[in-house]
Formats: sequence, C-alpha cells, structure tokens
Amino acid sequence: MLDLKSKEWEILQFTPQLIGSSTHQRYLDNSNQKSHGVIGQEFDNVAVIVDPYFNYDKNGDLTYTGDSYYPANKMLFQNMTRTRNQLKILILNNPVILDRCLTLLTPPQSQ
Repeated sequence: MLDLKSKEWEILQFTPQLIGSSTHQRYLDNSNQKSHGVIGQEFDNVAVIVDPYFNYDKNGDLTYTGDSYYPANKMLFQNMTRTRNQLKILILNNPVILDRCLTLLTPPQSQ
C-alpha cells in the first residue's frame, strides 16, 4: 500500500468503529482516508481492500462476515465509486472473490 500511496493513489479504507475493534481494522493506516470522510469526493486513482471476510450469499449478493460496526459491503461500494480514472482492488487472502473478478475480466470463449 505504501508503494501505491507514493505513486499518487488514494487508498480508501473502511471507517473504524469508535469503541472496540472491527475485523478490517488490522489493515487500517491512519494516514489513509476513511469511507465516511470521502462522501461526495472524487479521486483520479483509488485503491480499495477486499479482505477474506467478503463473500457471496446464496443469491450472489456481496456480504461481509467479519465484525464491522458500519456495513462493510456498503463502505466498499462508497469507496469504489469515488474513482474518476483508475481503480485498484487489493484482494487479500480471498480466492472466491479473486476467481469471480478474474471470471468477469476474462472474455468469453467463442465456440
């Protein structure tokens, strides 16, 4: 993440809870902006973190099974939609999400 920050990427992280700790706080760097602080703002290059607690429910909707005071899937959407030009999704230890993203990025094979 430090390398991205030095290359003018805005790393947007989830807003932590005030008391206690959330699962995603282990990735927290207080020098990065948080979800609630960037509402209404836009940045040229945005990086977001998708940790192992993101998954899909039986309907295919994105869920978050870790501890978080604020809804993590909504904060992820908030952070991603702050992007003007480029978005980097840092997928940490989450093969399910990685596989789904690669499937979306791979063009269908012609038959």
